Amino acid sequence: METLFQQYRNLNITLNEHVCQLLNIPNKVLNDFFPSKAEFNSAIWHYFPVTPEILSEAQDGFLQGMHEHRDPSTFLTCLIQSRAGLQAKNHAGTWVDVPMVPGGVVFNIGMQLMKLTGGKFVATTHRVNTLKIDTDRYTIPYVMSTRLDVPIKPLPQFDSEEAAKIHVPPNAQVLKLMKIEDPLLRSGYARLSLFPAATQKLYPKEFEEGREMGIL
Repeated sequence: METLFQQYRNLNITLNEHVCQLLNIPNKVLNDFFPSKAEFNSAIWHYFPVTPEILSEAQDGFLQGMHEHRDPSTFLTCLIQSRAGLQAKNHAGTWVDVPMVPGGVVFNIGMQLMKLTGGKFVATTHRVNTLKIDTDRYTIPYVMSTRLDVPIKPLPQFDSEEAAKIHVPPNAQVLKLMKIEDPLLRSGYARLSLFPAATQKLYPKEFEEGREMGIL
């Protein structure tokens, strides 16, 4: 795991350099948002295969695995996966299957990078569709943690509506989540919104708060 995390970190640093090159900004601009000591968030997700008992719950070609969301408090998220099942929404609003490439790493743009670039880089709206999973699926996402004491604001050159890329926005619940300023609070509610049925059972107080806010 330590070897994997180090490889993830090296990849993230390289991706950050590419982002700076695309935005025509010095590497230091992004580097200043990260703590000097390496910090990260990671997890191991285990998705069970679909069963005949829950197939009846499918709606519009989707069966709950992980609900539609955008990563709330990140610049970039990297992910390795053992099976297909991940879907991303394109700029036209259509769900697209993310192909399973053996040995490949998926990375998506988070809301913090979208905010920093004034919408020039659009946060990836994604979900996990259980209908696509016919056997156990494992994924390991990785995120380099940013400094909580440094507020994320659009860079001056991107602080205009003209800089934003045209795209179909996510659903109303995700939009309300994006308006929460505190990154820790936003991340907490984001995690609760991924699995609302479990949230209602395990965190009833927070579930009611989220529902009153229109997030759940």
